[in-house]
Order: sequence, then C-alpha cells, then structure tokens
Amino acid sequence: MLSKDEASRRCSNRVDTTVGNLFGNAKSYLAAADRIIEGGELDLILNPAFYLLIGFTLELLLKAICLDAGATQTELRMVIGHDLHMAYRFAMERGRVPRVMTEFGKLVLALRDHHKEFVFRYTPDIPELVVPPPAYCVSVIKENLPWIERSILTPIT
Repeated sequence: MLSKDEASRRCSNRVDTTVGNLFGNAKSYLAAADRIIEGGELDLILNPAFYLLIGFTLELLLKAICLDAGATQTELRMVIGHDLHMAYRFAMERGRVPRVMTEFGKLVLALRDHHKEFVFRYTPDIPELVVPPPAYCVSVIKENLPWIERSILTPIT
C-alpha cells in the first residue's frame, strides 16, 4: 500500500479533472456505444469496444458523483481507480446513489470485475463471458443520466 505522501507525489504531475469534465466525457463514451448499436456493428459475439465504452461511461459517471461528494483527486486515482464497485460504494455511503439495488447498481455489479481487470481492453480467452445485453446497458445508463446530472451539476446551497 502506498503512503499518502507517495500517492500524492505520483498524482502531482497529473492534471486534475472536474465533475463537469467527467460527466461530459461519460456522455461522449455513451454516445459512441449507442452508435455502435444503432449502426448494427454489434453482432451476437461479444464486441469488446462496446463494453469498453460502457465501462468507461460507468467509471466516469461514478467518479463525477464521487468527486462531487467530496472525493479528492488522489482518492479517485489511488483508492477508486478503475473499480466500479468501489466508486459505487463511495457514492452510496455519501448518500449520492440509492441504497436499494437499482438497475444502475445491477449494471455496475455485472461489469465491475471485467472492467477492473481490463477484460474488454485486452480480451483474454475466456470461454464464456457473461455480460448484460448491449441495449440494456445503454437504456439503464440513459434512464439514470437525468438524476445524475441534476445531482452533480446543481450547486448545493
């Protein structure tokens, strides 16, 4: 485990991001994933590009929520990293996502291990990779964008 000083030193040469940047980039990844479906590019065999984009979408949405909920840049990089479940838990513990299991939470859980282990980036030989259907992934995220946007982009007074 890195000390706090070491973690800060490693992160000091990186450009900090903002809630708005994370949210905007997440929407961009989602739009690209949606275009893959619309264009008929997604066949019945796993399309790693689609699921990579969905993973990035979830990661950035959750990081935007976490950053808005008080996470530091160091926590985003060194504690949460690419762990969708860790980001979801961080947001839930701060009252930013529902404690009851929603479809959004189910999607996070369904993709967390594959995303964290870079399965969609490097596509190792996995005999049967179980993933949610593409249309489900996009619809769940789209259904949740309005409340996420309202919660993170509305100034707290």
